[in-house]
Amino acid sequence: MVWDSTIDGNRISTKPKNSNVFEQCQMDGENPDKEQWYLYPLSSDAWSKKLHNSNNNGLLDREGFGRSWLGFRLAYLWKIRTDPTLLWPSKWEFNAPVIYLFAPHLL
Repeated sequence: MVWDSTIDGNRISTKPKNSNVFEQCQMDGENPDKEQWYLYPLSSDAWSKKLHNSNNNGLLDREGFGRSWLGFRLAYLWKIRTDPTLLWPSKWEFNAPVIYLFAPHLL
């Protein structure tokens, strides 16, 4: 971190760092497909089930973030889907939070 008077603030430099958790699981003798994954590093976090759960009443489920056709479309366009097919939506109605997140150019 270095002070930069031209922006009247600190300029922060970082180095990229990443790790392959699937490789780490395999090195530890764990099968990554059988592990339960969490949004936070601890299994005892209070937020994961409030964001997404099997009752479909978590925040991401209620707002359609987890199952939005616009989200599926974006994943399709980015070519990050495991199944590269995209079906038409059952209805062409989307709420504002989903549009804001997945298709802000429509606003």
